[in-house]
Amino acid sequence: MTLDLQIMEPGEDSRTYDLYVPVGVPGDDGVVAAGHEPNGYFWESLLDYLVQTTASDLVDMYKPDSEADTFVVSSGHRTVIERLREVIAPYLDGTL
Repeated sequence: MTLDLQIMEPGEDSRTYDLYVPVGVPGDDGVVAAGHEPNGYFWESLLDYLVQTTASDLVDMYKPDSEADTFVVSSGHRTVIERLREVIAPYLDGTL
């Protein structure tokens, strides 16, 4: 199953693009099977690891703002959010 991960455009009070993912994605099952809690903080930590190991040019180009029930990352650059979405999507949708 491929998720349709939407990028939220900047609004009147914001100058950032956001990738917003509520908890409850198909990839949660694999996280639970591995003995972890599939919450926003887990997905944020995984994204940080993936960026450091596979997309190091994105380090310091985004800001995570996750909570227990939501995974959120923001950036002033849409292309950064698009690349972050590409990096994390296979894990969120359970492909990997």
